[in-house]
Amino acid sequence: MRINTGVRWSVVGAVALTVSALSLVPALADVGGAGTRGTSIQSTGPALWDDFSGTELDRSLWSFEVTGGNFATTNREQQAYVDSPETLYIDHDDAATGAVNGALAIHPRYRPGFRTPAGETYDFISSRITTRHVGEYGYGSYSARMKLPAGSGLWPAFWALGINHGQVGWPDCGEIDIMENIGRPEWTSAGVHAPGVSGLGGQQTFANATGWHVYRVDRSAEGIAFFVDDREFRRISRAQVESMGTWVFDQPEYLLLNLALGGVWPNSDNKTTSPYFGLPQSTVDRIAAGAVRVLVDWVSVVPATSLSSRVEAEDANWRSGVDIEDTTDVGGGRNLSRIGNGDFVAFDARQFGPRTTGMRLRVASGAGDQTGTISVRLGGPAAPAIATVRVGGTGGWQAWQTLTTRLSPSPTGLHRIFLTFESDRPGDFVNVNWIAFTRPWINDPEGRD
Repeated sequence: MRINTGVRWSVVGAVALTVSALSLVPALADVGGAGTRGTSIQSTGPALWDDFSGTELDRSLWSFEVTGGNFATTNREQQAYVDSPETLYIDHDDAATGAVNGALAIHPRYRPGFRTPAGETYDFISSRITTRHVGEYGYGSYSARMKLPAGSGLWPAFWALGINHGQVGWPDCGEIDIMENIGRPEWTSAGVHAPGVSGLGGQQTFANATGWHVYRVDRSAEGIAFFVDDREFRRISRAQVESMGTWVFDQPEYLLLNLALGGVWPNSDNKTTSPYFGLPQSTVDRIAAGAVRVLVDWVSVVPATSLSSRVEAEDANWRSGVDIEDTTDVGGGRNLSRIGNGDFVAFDARQFGPRTTGMRLRVASGAGDQTGTISVRLGGPAAPAIATVRVGGTGGWQAWQTLTTRLSPSPTGLHRIFLTFESDRPGDFVNVNWIAFTRPWINDPEGRD
């Protein structure tokens, strides 16, 4: 499945607007299995979802950058980038790759004397693809599940550049490196570049960096946070960037995936100048043997949505074990229904402002003396709860009451929101119409906005 919605952004100051996502059903990296009823997770989908399940690269989502054509190889790298099924293809041998429904493979080749369209000569070819002019994304969460190759001097990357790169150049356009590696098996790095800011970021260490991992960045007006396998390892604030240089990350950016060979950064680590700059003979031999490639299981972009005073529960982007029905509550519309133990719902990444300390939930229950709890979690259904409320019978499945609770700790920044439901008995115990986040915390039994 390959999906791209919300491709074009209109920017006014620091405000970005996107076409709303259509009805889609992708998987979600940090969502676990379905609820206890065994129902599938349903989603309205992210702005980009490509699981590379087709027979070839979807060129409605991606384009190639070609050395000597529309691109010039830089950083003293040793490869020419080409548009070729020899260096980029879809591998459907899931048993061998460990992917699901296919994986994108970037497979560099040793081709001594290869000539580019501009007449330049290289001994290696590889591939670099981008969403430029096709998918350009603003605040939100960008992620990819990737498997990296081993070998000193290999330089795979998953990254983003500002859409004005062609007009203002680098680093004025801004660069976000979501994942970079130079063949080191114990770490990957992430960071940002901007005017006056070079390589501000950090490293994530691993037992094995060459295994499958999910690399993610969350972007907001307040800062940028980097994650590996849903564990945050580096957060860079807007104020931190502005103390060093210029914050240029309010505009949309486009994504890139590539595998470079050698170059300035690998050379700074391995000190190799022969047989190739930044690329030792041992790695050359592995490339020549066809033993080096990057695998990408999927790429996702989930756009951020600023929190309004009320979020309609039926607008959840992911639902497990939960139905929707018409409501007789004030204002009409629909509500989540048939919610029981082990069910959960999730909302796309949303922006929490400062001092978001309280929450209201509009609930109804016709379950008699059966009780249960609703917990609020950020990032995943198994994350620590920042709030939990107990729900008892309200006198009917459309007899609505508003519950209030504090959030602790008070969230800020960009987060996916999960509501999880627990009860010590089987069967449905609650309906939910809406949730509302408040600042400062209030106790409003009428649920006023």
